[in-house]
Amino acid sequence: MKEIFDILEMDECLGRLTTAEDLGPLSLSQRSRRAEEIMKHRDDLAVAAIYAQVPVLEDLLGVKLHVDHMQAISNGGKHEADNLQIVPADVNLAKSARTIFKY
Repeated sequence: MKEIFDILEMDECLGRLTTAEDLGPLSLSQRSRRAEEIMKHRDDLAVAAIYAQVPVLEDLLGVKLHVDHMQAISNGGKHEADNLQIVPADVNLAKSARTIFKY
């Protein structure tokens, strides 16, 4: 559980670095690239936080869980936090590459 809080704390710190003032005396294109890097890192942290929840929830629920891509990567989905959900393993395996709505 501590890992989730560490990730969220880092994400909070990164969120404060996205203002133009915090990025320092960089050109507009440099600031834009740096902001994109920070946002990518924030999503990586959000994805890591989702995966970190799985063992905690498995212990609480007593059920094997998977992190599922709502829109499968094979169907153009992205490995981003807003495309992930935690579902029972048997549901994920039965769903395969279909969206949850088609399952």
